[in-house]
Amino acid sequence: MTVADGQTTHAALGWRVEGGIGEWVLHLARPDLSGLSLLSVAWPDQSGPPSLMQRYDALASLGYAVVRGGPEAWTWTEGVDEQGNVMLAAYTEVRPLGVEELPADGAEPARG
Repeated sequence: MTVADGQTTHAALGWRVEGGIGEWVLHLARPDLSGLSLLSVAWPDQSGPPSLMQRYDALASLGYAVVRGGPEAWTWTEGVDEQGNVMLAAYTEVRPLGVEELPADGAEPARG
C-alpha cells in the first residue's frame, strides 16, 4: 500500500489470536479501512495495548507518523469475530514521514 507524500491513510491497531496465542498488531490501512497492508508491527508478549510511544515508534519504522497526537486521536472499537473471539481495535489517521523526519542513520523505512 503506497501513499503519496502529503496524503493521509490510517493505522489500525488490533488484538488478534492465532494458534491460541494473542498478540497486538499494527497495520497501515486504506482510508476507508477496507483493507490492511501486509507490512505490520507486532507485540506478541504484551497483554495490554502498546503505549502511544510504542505505536509512534512502530509507525516511524514503517515510514509514517500520526496526523494528530495523543490518546484521543485513536478511535477504539470492540466486537466479536466469526469464531467468537473478542476483538479490540483502534485506528487513527497517519501520513508519510517527510524527508526531514526520516531516521538520522539514513535507513529507509519499510514503506508498503
